[in-house]
Amino acid sequence: MFVVRDIIEDVRNSGFGIYIGSVFLGCILYTDDILLLSGSCTGLQYMVMSVSNTGDSGTSSSTHLKPNL
Repeated sequence: MFVVRDIIEDVRNSGFGIYIGSVFLGCILYTDDILLLSGSCTGLQYMVMSVSNTGDSGTSSSTHLKPNL
């Protein structure tokens, strides 16, 4: 089953993302939206691939990423 918790864990464990002190703010969730924050383009790309791979490995019928650049 596709679980949002898996996405958060994968992104947090990636080593990329934004931290304020020890608080991870690299993955912000609101209803059905995911906001990824990173200090570098490379980190953001890795995080997007991580979310995509996590979604593909679940049994969810589809995963849609809507990059707004």
